[in-house]
Amino acid sequence: MGMFNTSHPPFFNPRLKTYSRGRLAVIYYVPKKSLKYNCWSDGFTAAMEIISESWDIDWIHADGILPIKLMRRYDAIYVKSNWDWRVDQKVRKWSAFLSAPCFLVLSGSLPPPEPSKRKCYSHVFYETSWYGQWQEQMPSSSRAFGVNTDIYHPKPHTKKWDVIGVGALKAIKRWDRLANRSGQKLLVGEAFGAEAEDIRDRLQNKGVEVREFQPPEKLRDLMLSSRLVYIPAELHGGGERAVWEARACGLPVEVEADNPKLKSLLSEPIWDHSDYAQALLKPLQLAGK
Repeated sequence: MGMFNTSHPPFFNPRLKTYSRGRLAVIYYVPKKSLKYNCWSDGFTAAMEIISESWDIDWIHADGILPIKLMRRYDAIYVKSNWDWRVDQKVRKWSAFLSAPCFLVLSGSLPPPEPSKRKCYSHVFYETSWYGQWQEQMPSSSRAFGVNTDIYHPKPHTKKWDVIGVGALKAIKRWDRLANRSGQKLLVGEAFGAEAEDIRDRLQNKGVEVREFQPPEKLRDLMLSSRLVYIPAELHGGGERAVWEARACGLPVEVEADNPKLKSLLSEPIWDHSDYAQALLKPLQLAGK
């Protein structure tokens, strides 16, 4: 049992605890060989660090073996996943062994699946106001999102690029549209698999500089070095966090007209990691945990 009390993944730095209201588990997946595993720092991880002031938090990697005997020690379980992604699939297989309520912290914008695939969740947190259209399909849900404004904030910076894109090298991101823009162009994002290789080659052939995943402080500086942040993703192509991180830096952001989800994030007030933490805690507070 001590392994969970003394060990955390390298990206997580729990705060000094003032008191403990209970114990939470976070089930997640980040490739352990990736740079992100060592420096994942966004609104969610920053929110969990705030929550660690009053809750004991254990991180459980979804590629591991479920510690069955330990799972009954939790007051709640946060599941960081999109619907039907590898973490959600693993939790649904484990659900018979989980006595604590499970809260899905949705990473993505896919509509809720059939009831049999969502019944193991007591509550679903979604990221955007646009996603609220499916609230009635879920017994309990609320919005929880925010960006780490300790990192993403305005600061003077020399401009090097005319436009920067941020996001994985995937077809759903529509980076060919970035290649068609004029001026000096940069793309920063994770590159895995043959799809990414092909996209990188096409972009570089059209004059786009491509860099792989960057630590958050470096990504911030690269964004601040651009005159515009451009996120051309299709509707279910992500981009939510990149839009708000860029806006938190005081940068102009452009998305495509056929993406109402990202368009809504251009005009709404930005939530920070403290807002995210409070939203994640609210269902627990209402339940008296």
